[in-house]
Amino acid sequence: MRYNFSADPAELMEQYGLSPQIMDLLISHFSFFDMNDDGVISLQELETMYNQVSRTYANPAHPLSPVFNSPNPPPPPLPTEMDITALFYEADTNQSGFIEFEDFTRVRVD
Repeated sequence: MRYNFSADPAELMEQYGLSPQIMDLLISHFSFFDMNDDGVISLQELETMYNQVSRTYANPAHPLSPVFNSPNPPPPPLPTEMDITALFYEADTNQSGFIEFEDFTRVRVD
């Protein structure tokens, strides 16, 4: 699997006790958020992806929505800009201004 980031997946697999399948999944998820393929996730990329996913899941007519074909479902709560910003800064532990793959891995497995 192709990746463009500084952390060595093999070292992270050993550090967190991850299988190759889980590491491939993490790389895939990271790449989903890293829209410009620069090896890091910016706050803008995180906001864009959360907003796109939220709109999909909030649309009751969309088959991926948890409320699809449910009688009288309440709409799922959408993350606020403050929620997304808080998540970003919680993940950016080295205060680089970006979520690097190692940050992403730590947040996902902890």
